[in-house]
Amino acid sequence: MWRAIHKPIGNSQGFSNLLVRLGGFGALLAGVLFATWGYVHRSEAPWYFDVLATTLSFVVPALFLVGLVGSCLLCYGRVGWLGKFGLVLSFIGSAMGVGYAVPWSAFATREDWLSSLAWLDTLLIWWLQVFLAGLALAGIATVGARTIRDLGILLLAMGAFGWAYYITDSGAILEARLAHIVLGALFSLGWIALGLTLLKRGPQ
Repeated sequence: MWRAIHKPIGNSQGFSNLLVRLGGFGALLAGVLFATWGYVHRSEAPWYFDVLATTLSFVVPALFLVGLVGSCLLCYGRVGWLGKFGLVLSFIGSAMGVGYAVPWSAFATREDWLSSLAWLDTLLIWWLQVFLAGLALAGIATVGARTIRDLGILLLAMGAFGWAYYITDSGAILEARLAHIVLGALFSLGWIALGLTLLKRGPQ
């Protein structure tokens, strides 16, 4: 009887451990590939760079989503509504990023119902802003949770580096090429640090 009652709990913990580990590996890979994406995504690049950049535009947001799953398992029950809202917003933003990689504008030339999907290009273009806003809110809320304060500081720093990276891009508010590159590297390192943190801490 005792074994029958407690077996599902053990299975649940094992599944949570698997998800956290997958989140850790996903975050590590996201950090490496985000830096790679920034390197290959440039004007007048060889054709194979364009192919790689297009592939990474799908893969990197998807890996952000995987890394967030592990983060959510560690902090979702320990933060208030602000932290939960931030995590959900981050999930939505990364999912939008995956969707934005689809060339929706090409659907406008079709003569069937798929032409109505072309408007998604104008909506999903905001994926990075939504994602970074959620990341920052999750970090702010998690900093107040004593047992996972280090995770909160990391999420907050990633959100700050991400916003700084965004506003220093070419044609952005504070365009600064060198600063943009450095901040992108710091954002990438933040994801690598998050991956190591998830692999180290595991579910609690």
